[in-house]
Amino acid sequence: MRLDDGGDLVISPLTAEDVPAEATALKLSPRIRDLGKITLYRAGSRAQIEADFPHTGPLLTRKLNTDLIAEH
Repeated sequence: MRLDDGGDLVISPLTAEDVPAEATALKLSPRIRDLGKITLYRAGSRAQIEADFPHTGPLLTRKLNTDLIAEH
């Protein structure tokens, strides 16, 4: 990592030789398969969620019923 002349942080990509041995032993969670087929709920309005989360907002297709949750 370094700062460029404009003061922005620059992170260089790692090569295979740069990866520590400990990192290769990490168990990472698998991705969620068929994410587009899963019903995901949002807590706010569609417009607000899509503005806040432009990449994932469109996947949140249903509105969460917070009143129902509060009742139970």
